[in-house]
Amino acid sequence: MSSRVIAAVGWILGALIASVAIWLFALFVSGTIKTDQTVSRIVFGLITSLLAVLLVAMLSRRQKSGPSLGFYSFAKKLLIGMAWYAIPAVSGLFLASILGVVEVSVDGSFMDAVSAVLLVAILVFLSEALPEEIIFRGYILKKLSIFNNRWLVIILQAAIFTIFAFMIGAIGGILDASFIFTFGIVLGVLRSATGSLAAPIGFHLACMTVQQSFSSQWSPFVVSNESILQTFILGMIPISVALAYYATRISRVNSDSRL
Repeated sequence: MSSRVIAAVGWILGALIASVAIWLFALFVSGTIKTDQTVSRIVFGLITSLLAVLLVAMLSRRQKSGPSLGFYSFAKKLLIGMAWYAIPAVSGLFLASILGVVEVSVDGSFMDAVSAVLLVAILVFLSEALPEEIIFRGYILKKLSIFNNRWLVIILQAAIFTIFAFMIGAIGGILDASFIFTFGIVLGVLRSATGSLAAPIGFHLACMTVQQSFSSQWSPFVVSNESILQTFILGMIPISVALAYYATRISRVNSDSRL
């Protein structure tokens, strides 16, 4: 094993340990706020986002930065990432509702539901999509590119992402672990195929916003057959569609420097 590989592994382990420390610290601080779950989640998101950005900035300070995307390009790829989840998920939900597989109704007014979904989106962005993507599909995936094999890099970063989830207590069983690993694969494929961090941020944001909006914890909706809805319609189907499409495009990315 070369010294470059050993050094990269060391930096990755350091980033992983620091990330776990950030999330556990944020969980501890937000856990002291017991009166309001929304405020607690916002505090958690602000802490994780701020410290994740600072961590990546510190770890990357001696590295050459790649070409930065303009606002228009970033926003475009963010929306593309969101669309690759949202379109098949919403289409599947509509078809399942028509066929009677699931039934969905709004608990309250339409505006209450819109407000609830927007709140979930803000919470997901702060506590998951932004901090997790800049660390795992940003810094760690970039470090892993030393192996010069795209699929190896994608698989390794997904495995590290799963280990991270286990260490912070986000994995309750084998199904959770398999979902997080597969989710990490899809996010890594999006990152590699598009050459932009915006696409996995958008996909992550859309996926977790929709899933949590239809969960019993945050849901402004009343749903029948929630397990089928979460596992297949809002889980496997949109993830499989995005993976099937972008996996064929990885080889079209011209340079490893775009990882």
